[in-house]
Amino acid sequence: MEMLLTSVKPYALIAGKILAIVSIAVGQVAFWGICGFGGYKIGDIIATKMNPDYVNYLDAIIELLAKDNGANAFTWYSFAIAFVFIVVGFLTYSVLAGLVAATVSKLEDLSTGMALFQLPVIFGWLAAYLTPVFNIKLLDKVINYVPVSSPFAAPGNIILGKMSVLEGMISLLILSATCVGLILYTGKVYKGKLFNRK
Repeated sequence: MEMLLTSVKPYALIAGKILAIVSIAVGQVAFWGICGFGGYKIGDIIATKMNPDYVNYLDAIIELLAKDNGANAFTWYSFAIAFVFIVVGFLTYSVLAGLVAATVSKLEDLSTGMALFQLPVIFGWLAAYLTPVFNIKLLDKVINYVPVSSPFAAPGNIILGKMSVLEGMISLLILSATCVGLILYTGKVYKGKLFNRK
C-alpha cells in the first residue's frame, strides 16, 4: 500500500475501491428495475390483447397522482433525477462507511466503528419517514437538503412532484459536494493511518 500511495492519490484509491462495489450494487438494482418495468409493460400489452376491455388500475392511479401533484410528478426526468439521487446517496453512505473503516486500527474494533456509522443512517431514515407525520412544512423542506436525510426523502418527493426539478438538482448538488468532501477526507485519514501506524 505504501508503494501504491506514492503513485496514486489517497482519495483516488479510496474512490476506486468504493466505486467498484457501488457500481456492482447499482448495476444489480438497475437490472432488477429494468426487468420489473419490462415485465410490467409486456404483461400490460398481453392483457390488453387478450381482453380489449382491460383497465390497468396502476396506470390510472399514477395518472390521478400526477394530476394532483403537478406537471413534474411521475415524469421520465423525475425518475431519472431520483435514480441519480439514490446512486449518489448510496455512494455517500458507502464513503462514510469507508471513513469509519479507515479510522479503525484493529479488526476487533470494526463492529464498534460500524455502530457509529449506523447512527446517521438510522437518523436520516427516521427523519425522512417521520417528518411528514408531524406535518411541519419547514422541517419537511429541510430534510430534502440535509445530506444525512436527503437520500431517503428527496427521491420520493421528486417522483411525486413535491419537489421541483430545480429543487431536486440543488439538493443533488449539495449531496454530491458532501460525497466529494467525504472522499477527500477519507483519503487523508487512510493515508495518515497507513503511514503513521505503529
